[in-house]
Amino acid sequence: MFNRILLTLVCVMVPLSSAAATEPRLAGGDGSSFEAAVIIGGSDGESHWLSTKYAGWKIIRHSRIRNGGRNYDVFIISNDAQTKKVYFDVTS
Repeated sequence: MFNRILLTLVCVMVPLSSAAATEPRLAGGDGSSFEAAVIIGGSDGESHWLSTKYAGWKIIRHSRIRNGGRNYDVFIISNDAQTKKVYFDVTS
């Protein structure tokens, strides 16, 4: 009986801990310009950040730009009422 309870706890805890391990690490600014670009570590960080900060907005365009010796992903997003550019510093 104890082994069955322990196995159940392990099965429940493993997915939660692996999900937490993939949470992106954030740094930088608010993404409003090259100088205030968001710096993200972790897998799929840009999508996670955009869906959290701009829930319901649509990605219109994505481009990779080199500026001042650094690499940026620039997203143009829209919520039908307004359009914004969001900058991510992806320099490795």
